[in-house]
Amino acid sequence: MIDLHVHSTASDGTLAPEALALFTSTQLPLVLAITTVARETGHMRSSTAASLVGAAVLSTLVFPILGLRLRSAMRAEVPAPTAVAA
Repeated sequence: MIDLHVHSTASDGTLAPEALALFTSTQLPLVLAITTVARETGHMRSSTAASLVGAAVLSTLVFPILGLRLRSAMRAEVPAPTAVAA
């Protein structure tokens, strides 16, 4: 099984938010470059390369967007605390 999610030190992760942002911004271009070279040199089938690139797109672009939308929706549902009069 492959784990496709990460957490920053803002929760229970080990990477600082800045390092996590750098990782995710470089992940997709690296996957594209590696799979292109491997496919062109005959070390990887096109179907395998397409699967890896698809997984990289999901983990780099789609999942973070869905996570942000879910977090926004959850925050909208939580009522704001009310002040107690003394």
